[in-house]
Amino acid sequence: MATPPAIILETQRMDYLQALEKAQMGGTMDDFLHLICKAAERSLDLYLNEGS
Repeated sequence: MATPPAIILETQRMDYLQALEKAQMGGTMDDFLHLICKAAERSLDLYLNEGS
C-alpha cells in the first residue's frame, strides 16, 4: 500500500518555500522536515478517515 502525498496547503505555501530555500542554502532542514511531516500526517489522517 502506498502512502498518500504530503499536501501543502495554500496557506502554508510561503512557509514551505521559505523552509525549502533555507534548507537549499545550507541552513538547517528542521523547518522543512517539520512542515513536511505535519503535511504528511494531515494527508494520512484525511486518507484514513475517508475509508471509515
